Amino acid sequence: MQFGDSVAVTTLVIFDDQQDRSPIKDEIEKATGFTVHFECLEGKVPRDVVDDALKNFDPPNLVFFDHVLDKANQESTIRKGASLAPWIREAWPGIPFFAVTAAYDDCRKEQSSHVYEAIFRWEQFSELVKWLPSVIEGYEKLEAIGSIEEFVDLLNPSDHIRSTLISSIPEKLIQTVESKDFKNHAFRWIYKTLQTRPGYLLDLPWVAVELGVKLKNVKEFLASVEDARYQGIFENTDAPRWWRDRIYSRCFKDEIDPTTSIQNAACQVLKIEDGKRGVCASCKELWPEALGFSDESQTEVKDLVPLHLRCSRVHPNTRTIPNYEPVRVMLED
Repeated sequence: MQFGDSVAVTTLVIFDDQQDRSPIKDEIEKATGFTVHFECLEGKVPRDVVDDALKNFDPPNLVFFDHVLDKANQESTIRKGASLAPWIREAWPGIPFFAVTAAYDDCRKEQSSHVYEAIFRWEQFSELVKWLPSVIEGYEKLEAIGSIEEFVDLLNPSDHIRSTLISSIPEKLIQTVESKDFKNHAFRWIYKTLQTRPGYLLDLPWVAVELGVKLKNVKEFLASVEDARYQGIFENTDAPRWWRDRIYSRCFKDEIDPTTSIQNAACQVLKIEDGKRGVCASCKELWPEALGFSDESQTEVKDLVPLHLRCSRVHPNTRTIPNYEPVRVMLED
């Protein structure tokens, strides 16, 4: 972060090995007002470029890497942005590192080892730019955090799930609350678990499942549960999430039988018509309770379909986490 006499300037640094991507500098600056340094590694020794950046720039608010550096100097042993990340992190501690790549599957190892805070495909870049101000603002708010309770305040959960939410926070995150690495641990947990895995928060397809409505019709009913929308730290307005417990609170009014299903309750309260009610992709019957893949070979979120629990099983490759829904796969006929 660079400071003038009294005004903080939000700064990003991009390390990329293709000069023809330099227009992304202007794209980010125009969309956000941030200052962006585009450091091109094409034909150059990556460590030399990074050394110059570390000497010439104050610590930025965020660093972007192109994951595959195949156009850098061919004599260099550094072929991936992941090789540069730990070295830069030592000089710029606490800074979020994002990777953008066309080789997304090749990044999975780096994702699991936390070399990067997040990994995105190049085709997601425009959407990512829109989210950057929220990411930067979130990191600034985390600067003042001194306890897990203060951290949870930034999520703004309902009082009745607060203690459960705190109990689900990883011990490693709790242990680092006073360290320089806390901001990165906090971001990774919020982005990779809280916002990505259905549990406390739900994305649009999961809201459709909870309400018992077809995905193509769910937006008609979102206004009825707008107060359930997540508006905490790192909110992404282009990829909104909703608090599951607040959806339940909205649908289970005093006159609704508390033993009925959430789909039946939502159907009554929101007056969901027959033709708009959700059906299982397998048996075609009403009100599936989960999302899953048609077969084990699928991996993309866009391929998820609504399924009954009885028509599906937990995907063999999924890692279950308490209070979060596991990935499921349709049962074979």
